[in-house]
Amino acid sequence: MGNNATAFDATRPVAIQLRGPDGVKTIRVRFPTDDEWAEWQRRRMVIVKQLGRWTSETTIPNGEEIDAAMLAKVRTEEEPEVDAFEAQKVIEQLAIRPCVGRDGNRRRSAVGGRACPAPT
Repeated sequence: MGNNATAFDATRPVAIQLRGPDGVKTIRVRFPTDDEWAEWQRRRMVIVKQLGRWTSETTIPNGEEIDAAMLAKVRTEEEPEVDAFEAQKVIEQLAIRPCVGRDGNRRRSAVGGRACPAPT
C-alpha cells in the first residue's frame, strides 16, 4: 500500500451536495458517533415483503422523519433549509462511506460493519 492512500476519518467534517430544481445545495455535517448510529438504527424498522420469484419490496415506516431527526443532530450549519426527503438522501450518503482496504483499493462499507470488506 502506498503512502498516498487515505483512511476514513470520522472527525473530519463532511460536505454533501444535493442536486435539485433550484440548483445544488451543500449540506455540511459531522460524521455521527457510534451511539447516534445505534439510536438511528434502533428507531428504523425495515420491512421486507417477499413478492415471489426473487422479488421483494422494502419499506421503512417513518423513515424520512427518523432521518430528519438524525440530520438535525449532525448538521454543523443551519442553512440551507432541507426537507424530509433531502434529509433522507443526506443520511443515506453518510451511511455508505468509502473505505480504503489494507491493499490500498477503495471499497464501500455500510455503517453496520466495522471493517472494510476483504479484497476479492
